[in-house]
Amino acid sequence: MAPRDGLQGPRLDEAEKIEIRGAAPAVCYPDPESSHCRRLLLELEEAGVTHYVSYGGVELPGGYRLLGRGWAGNVFLALWRGSVVAVKALHPRSRRSSMLWEAAAWAAAAWAGVAPRLYMSHRLFILVEPVYGPQLADVEPATCIEAKHLLRRLLWKAYRLDRLGIRHGELARPGGQVLVDPVRQEPYIVDYDSSTVHRNPGNLTQLVGGLARLEWARRCTKIGAADAKLRATLRAYKRDPSLQVFDAILSHLDLGLPA
Repeated sequence: MAPRDGLQGPRLDEAEKIEIRGAAPAVCYPDPESSHCRRLLLELEEAGVTHYVSYGGVELPGGYRLLGRGWAGNVFLALWRGSVVAVKALHPRSRRSSMLWEAAAWAAAAWAGVAPRLYMSHRLFILVEPVYGPQLADVEPATCIEAKHLLRRLLWKAYRLDRLGIRHGELARPGGQVLVDPVRQEPYIVDYDSSTVHRNPGNLTQLVGGLARLEWARRCTKIGAADAKLRATLRAYKRDPSLQVFDAILSHLDLGLPA
């Protein structure tokens, strides 16, 4: 499936584009002179990535911009086969030697609609559909109706991950692990480098606790409230992660759909 053509929004249209072989200071930060960097740039070019696009909230020396930086990799926009994609690439000092496991987990999550679409995977990088919206930590819904819609969609996706048997591992701090599409107000769970296969993944229960960090979630729902019935239902969910128990959790959180 091909990615959407074109750059979205005037800031992206104005973003600087650099041929991928000349973008080492951004793509390979913090060690653009490494042998790893030379290999990464060559593999990206052979995969059809032609340009790095300087865009995002992370500014590097020299004025380069990234979508994100983590202990495993750098995330940046690029042109691939004429379309814009997000690239997550192992940086030279990563403790990981391969992204193939993250690619497998991401592909499964994308199939279930939990993560953005995965276009290509490689030992050194993955190419995915870009989501230009803010991280969940930076979202401020205009109304509680909007907040509840967003939270219902996000909890549903955590439930889908549980049914897949994939433990994300970082949803206790969801502010940086969730991106929100600003047009559709659709949340996507990203960053599967810490994920594992698990019989009882616990994504939903971990996320419920993590969402209590968000003031607007506490204000608009019963997330974070001391509720004995909710705690009992969450324990029941750990034993039986069924759709019926999931619906009961939404009801206890005041997230059930109106009658």
